[in-house]
Amino acid sequence: MLCSKIDHICLYSYNYLFLKYFESFIAEYQ
Repeated sequence: MLCSKIDHICLYSYNYLFLKYFESFIAEYQ
């Protein structure tokens, strides 16, 4: 899941996917 090469684009996309998953998780419990 984590990128083999740590760079800004990779970290940004990974954090973006995590936030989208987190938002959907929060929405289930509201």
